[in-house]
Formats: sequence, C-alpha cells, structure tokens
Amino acid sequence: MRGQVEYRPDGSTFSARLIGDYTRDKANGFHSVVVDGPAAGAGPWSQARARVAALRGGLSVRESLPDWNTYKGDAYPSPQALSRKAWA
Repeated sequence: MRGQVEYRPDGSTFSARLIGDYTRDKANGFHSVVVDGPAAGAGPWSQARARVAALRGGLSVRESLPDWNTYKGDAYPSPQALSRKAWA
C-alpha cells in the first residue's frame, strides 16, 4: 500500500510531500526455477527432482522441492519460510 500527501500553499513556490509505504509478505520458502538447455538435468537438484517426480507421478514447472536446512546452532532441519512487514 502506498500513500502520498502534498502541501502547496496558494501563491507560494513552497511545497512539501509526505510519502508512506507499507508491505506485508508471506511465503513458504524459495522457488527453484527449472533450467532448460544444455545444463538441464546435470545438477544434484535435477536428479532429486526427477526422483520426487517419479514418486509423485510428475511435477509441473511451477512446483519445486521443499528446502529444509540445518543452520548453525539448530538441532534439526527447519522448513524455509518468510514473513515480513516493512514501512517506509
């Protein structure tokens, strides 16, 4: 959401503008984009994707694999998620 307010008195060259922005974003992790071309299918993600696709009966180009990383200090892998709010 974005809003603007401008103040410009009559008969003056003075003007002031106040601009405010707000955003809220939620996602369940990053999306790995399918690569088409000579390098397609050469990396470890492509092999894992092929195995998951075989088990599920296929994956569309809009589906990707979940990413569960173990970060320093974590005892177990955690799902990737994003939740943020921003004001400007």
